Amino acid sequence: MLWWVMVSKQEPLESTVPRISVVVCTSGIRATIGHALEALLGQTLPAQDYEVVLVVNTAELSDYAQAKARLSTGLRKEHVQVRFAHEPCLGLSVARNTGIRVAEGRYVAFIDDDGLADPRWLEQIVTRFEADERVASVGGNIFPLFEVEPPSWVTPHLYPYFSCKTFSKDEEYLGPGLYFFGTNMAFRKDVLVASGGFDACLGRKGNNLLSNEEWTVFHYIDQQGLLKLSSPQVNVRHMIPPSRLMRWFFVRRLWWQGVSDTVFHLCVSGRGKGWVLRKAWNDFIGYYGNLSQKIRSGASTPHMAFFNFFRWGGILYALCATGKVSPCETNIKD
Repeated sequence: MLWWVMVSKQEPLESTVPRISVVVCTSGIRATIGHALEALLGQTLPAQDYEVVLVVNTAELSDYAQAKARLSTGLRKEHVQVRFAHEPCLGLSVARNTGIRVAEGRYVAFIDDDGLADPRWLEQIVTRFEADERVASVGGNIFPLFEVEPPSWVTPHLYPYFSCKTFSKDEEYLGPGLYFFGTNMAFRKDVLVASGGFDACLGRKGNNLLSNEEWTVFHYIDQQGLLKLSSPQVNVRHMIPPSRLMRWFFVRRLWWQGVSDTVFHLCVSGRGKGWVLRKAWNDFIGYYGNLSQKIRSGASTPHMAFFNFFRWGGILYALCATGKVSPCETNIKD
């Protein structure tokens, strides 16, 4: 189900066909979505050049209607085209693929419902796409925005596990196998469609912490010889609640990373269990075999070493688990 809302604007729109679409997937429950939308409504890119697609990922139509009514109320004060879509099959990848189908822009940007886009975020993304047709993806830095002061043991080594990452101070093209994180990434829509979108075997579903759903899209880009451009001008701040500054969060997060890596290798890349087990063992020996040297050099920390141990636990669990994730059909080419 799709709803369309035009938020008031001081001057008339020249066109209703945007250059870029921003897809935000949300349950509609989190309080952070209001701050995320406020940042998107305040972009420097002219209003006629972009739209916001809010994909409300909830099983019940009544929950969707309530979320739409609540979020629409907060959109009265600014300008932009905002459209709502309902995706009843739960899962981040499924919701993102729905956003791709709905998006009308030539380019599609993704940000989480707890991400705050820099005011020039969309302007900088569009500029870089339009400067070079070979660029299939644009992304940049994701800085943590802590709601409370983090404990001393939460060092930058752990930032990637709440989706924060920084790149070079200069613009650069990412090499094969490197990728942007989901709360600050943009693509040409034709590339997303050709790649098949985000793999629904991966990505958050309910309370689990599955990840790696972006890998299939970036792998396709690498295979096609297209470019992934990182820019220091394309920035997002990611709101980090106190619940993510607990040791238990990182235990769960690293465990699920091991599950995610294994699901990707088995279900997406087609690797066998033997290959995954050998790789896991070699990585384990490589990491813990010279751990003291890594800690002395600053490449790791005792906390990181402890949390990382659970990643291999997740790998073993996924190797032993029977069956596969069976999400709803999400082929964006349909």
